[in-house]
Amino acid sequence: SAPHEEVITFAFRLSNSPFKEGLMGLTVGTVVWLRNPQVELEVPPPEEEPETPIVMLAGGIGVTPFMSILKHAAHVGDNRRYHMLYANQTEPQIAYQDELEEMKGGTNLSVQHFLTRDRRTRAPDDKMFRGYFTLASLAASPPLTSHTRPGVPVTSPQSAEPRSARRSALAQPFAHR
Repeated sequence: SAPHEEVITFAFRLSNSPFKEGLMGLTVGTVVWLRNPQVELEVPPPEEEPETPIVMLAGGIGVTPFMSILKHAAHVGDNRRYHMLYANQTEPQIAYQDELEEMKGGTNLSVQHFLTRDRRTRAPDDKMFRGYFTLASLAASPPLTSHTRPGVPVTSPQSAEPRSARRSALAQPFAHR
């Protein structure tokens, strides 16, 4: 949830785990206990860094904290450039795809998608990069080549290298709201 929102929202991948089944079985009015987030992620206020573009690396449902940041930036009128490099296995697994497209229309947001399991040939007008985050693919990404300078911080709520095979962001089907 963005700081200005009155309702707390969260997102998770759907699975058949007992925890997720219990979570999906909750009814309105059920009392739950929440702990603080495991990751704190902040963007410098626009008045402190008015010219610095914000570059975000996200994988799968790990995009959720960035959605809060983007919603808040729009709410406070932050006009800085925001660039998201976002990895998923396939296009149908892109969480918040409609919301990101909508945000691109009203903000200085660009999104470069990376599809790790979709190896089709890329069409000239295709906005989807086929493959993993690599130094070469990141260096060639339009958001990084056209709007940033050396030393611009890149922020991610999780490592760009996932826990398992040290490959880029794995994704599964998701649920939100």
